Amino acid sequence: MIRALTLLSVAAVALAACQPAPPPAPAPETPAAPETPAAEAPVTPSSDTATTLVVGEQTLSIDKVMMRAPPQGRDVAAAYLTLSSTGVADKLVAIKSPIAPTVELHDHIHDMATGAMSMVKVDAIDLPAGETVELKPGGKHVMLFGVTETLTEGQNVDLTLVFASGAEVLVQANVAAY
Repeated sequence: MIRALTLLSVAAVALAACQPAPPPAPAPETPAAPETPAAEAPVTPSSDTATTLVVGEQTLSIDKVMMRAPPQGRDVAAAYLTLSSTGVADKLVAIKSPIAPTVELHDHIHDMATGAMSMVKVDAIDLPAGETVELKPGGKHVMLFGVTETLTEGQNVDLTLVFASGAEVLVQANVAAY
């Protein structure tokens, strides 16, 4: 009888070891992470519509974002867009893109004495409150150097606009033929 009880106990222990473990006790709730302010969170708009981002007392609007594909055999592209800020002034201080290691803000300078136009790198583009600033051919614009992929007409390319206010906005530039 003792032997039968011992065998029964051994069998019960063996069966218990084969059973799945009970589910773990739920973890204690942790407080939710604080929300990231809009100025620190990149915003991704549609390339078909104007983008509006509110940062404190400022409203940034970005519209008409487009890019010219590099000419055949070249790795330099240009991008253009329209910016406006209401409430407070700001500055566009940088642009980043995954398709180019170097992205610069540029302006054209017209030498009235010689009639020559030259392109110069600028550290920032002022965005006065209540005004619209157009980045366009022959004026302020964006240059992408070392473009790492072949761009085709109609393709969208990510550009992250960085403002002095701390706002970063991810937009898509629609590629046009050169």
